Amino acid sequence: MRRYILVILISFVFIWSSCGEQKPVVHTFAVYGDSRTGHDVHVQIVGDIINKHPSVVFHTGDMVEDGNNPSLWQIFNKITWDLRKQVEFYPCLGNHENESPLYFKNFDYLDNQRWYAVNCYNIHFIVLDTNVDFKPGSEQYKWLSIELTKKYGLFTIVLFHHPPFSLTRQDEQTQDIRTYLVPLFDRYNVDIVFNGHDHNYQRFYVNKTYYIVTGGGGAPLYDREFDDPDCQKFLKVYNFCILQIEEGKLTINAFDINSSLIDSVDIDKYNRNFDLSNGYIFN
Repeated sequence: MRRYILVILISFVFIWSSCGEQKPVVHTFAVYGDSRTGHDVHVQIVGDIINKHPSVVFHTGDMVEDGNNPSLWQIFNKITWDLRKQVEFYPCLGNHENESPLYFKNFDYLDNQRWYAVNCYNIHFIVLDTNVDFKPGSEQYKWLSIELTKKYGLFTIVLFHHPPFSLTRQDEQTQDIRTYLVPLFDRYNVDIVFNGHDHNYQRFYVNKTYYIVTGGGGAPLYDREFDDPDCQKFLKVYNFCILQIEEGKLTINAFDINSSLIDSVDIDKYNRNFDLSNGYIFN
């Protein structure tokens, strides 16, 4: 009799413990860019992203070859339709969008904003437009300087088209971004900067910030042309990135077109004071 009662008691404690156990909530995001002319590749990457079940997707620009061509937007929308009806989709302006009003018509929910912020599950995402003035004194620079002071969560991620660090192309614009924007990222402890423009995968680590080029969404791939000691990874592959936040840990996994893992980075900032159940807020 005593053994029977003991078994019941142990079973009750086990059930109670199991019911009380709370599994950490994991939220998933995707980042990719430069789909442009590679429609077959773009189709495959979008399918791979859907299979990763993100709640939010960011595109780092150059969605189409010519932003003034309506037929190219039709192709882009057809390829991304299944993805965009399931998730929130946030684009950056690339140079191939050509300042076209069709871009703003296609993404009318941006309300003609060229730069904006999205606060989502403990991450402060900031989207910039490096096709227009971003130097000190410009409207965009002033906005960014204020936005970076806002602490919406544990992590700050900035996205824009042209990379400040690259082994592929370096020009006057590259230097301007390093001169005017990178010091802001250093000052306000930005965790990650995502870019496109260069059609490959690159990862740099500069002053405690990761700079990741994910421009492998379909446009013709680029070779490596330079060396840089701050570069930790360079791969001439089509690619996309999946971000996962679990409690205070952010993991960035990069995949190739076969959905094979090609790179992985963890950033750990565990803090129980943040509520990870918060959804996204578009500013």
